[in-house]
Amino acid sequence: MNNRDSNTQYKFKRLAGFLLNYPWAVIEKSPVDKLLISIGTMAFTGALFLRIFQIISAVIVLGLSVSLLQGQNPRLSNAPIITTYNIFLGGWGLFTALIGLLAVCIIPLQNLVGGFFVISLDGFSAFLYLCGAIAMAVRLGLGNCGDVSFTEFNDIINGGYAFDEKGNFLVSSNVPFEARCQKAKATTAFLFFGMAAFLGSIGITLLLRRGKLNAYV
Repeated sequence: MNNRDSNTQYKFKRLAGFLLNYPWAVIEKSPVDKLLISIGTMAFTGALFLRIFQIISAVIVLGLSVSLLQGQNPRLSNAPIITTYNIFLGGWGLFTALIGLLAVCIIPLQNLVGGFFVISLDGFSAFLYLCGAIAMAVRLGLGNCGDVSFTEFNDIINGGYAFDEKGNFLVSSNVPFEARCQKAKATTAFLFFGMAAFLGSIGITLLLRRGKLNAYV
């Protein structure tokens, strides 16, 4: 193969590497290229894993929060604001993760939306998740899901409450307190996990941009 054909093949593969984030789309011409390709491949794999995990976390948060809302008895009281806020977080996290996933897989989209835009979305999402996770952790405390005295008096878990004329605290007797408690605690855990994943995405994005590895992933 002459030098002209080799140069044409190299340009074609670099173009493929620009259009799609395939780590093998660059010719290994030197040990430095090989090292950068290895680092870029690991960064691409990590970024892809984090985005998929963010999607899974958001879906879990959304599903559990909707389930808690559906179990609320509106005749006693409305759902706590934190429950509806968690529903918003699940939808927002899913939106951010999908945007990030597209930006990971398609470099032209990365150039279109800009790395700063993706980093800003990740940072804002991490902040929102942190607020929700802390609020849930404070509201739930260290209570045991098997402790009825805890679950009945927690407004996230009890599904609604009211007071009678004598000031007695009333809750529905057919509420699955333990199951709702487990859902609430799982929601809290995945809010923390999701926050960590968004922070991880920020780190990888900064690594790719500052290390100029986009051409190698």
